[in-house]
Amino acid sequence: MGESYFEVEFAQTLEQIKELYRFNFFRKPSALVFIIEVCCIVFLFIFKMIFFGDGLFDAVILVVLLLLIPLYLLVYRLTVKHMVKRQHELCGEQDVQARFGFYNDSFVMNESTGAQFTIDYGSIKCCYQTKNLFLLYSKANMIYSFPKAAFTKGNPVYFIPFITSRGVKVK
Repeated sequence: MGESYFEVEFAQTLEQIKELYRFNFFRKPSALVFIIEVCCIVFLFIFKMIFFGDGLFDAVILVVLLLLIPLYLLVYRLTVKHMVKRQHELCGEQDVQARFGFYNDSFVMNESTGAQFTIDYGSIKCCYQTKNLFLLYSKANMIYSFPKAAFTKGNPVYFIPFITSRGVKVK
């Protein structure tokens, strides 16, 4: 495997989990499209009810659509809560400790839970950045996230050119 180009070590905190899922639920392009579509449909139904009648069916559809946004927020909150609960089940009240090593053809992830994964760059479909995190999305819909501030080897400024040179799309 050779020597690593970058290494990252960190404890996965509640704040990191929230930032990851906030991005996934509210900033990722597919999530934004969903939210915008629901808002447009609600607007159209309100417009239709005001100018073209007040049918009971339209009112029921409008109520259902208006419930989608709070339901979406509830799913977000439950997902974060579930991830924290899973982490506590694996590690007690301690945060999961993780280490990533980035090599020429793949990266290795080790967790304090005993899990170890080797992931080829070819199985990563894209990389996103949030304010504090790098997010690597695999073709199997796994998300490998780590803080920008946790690099112990290499500089996070050079990580994006490195990952791009391995064929990973950066969005």
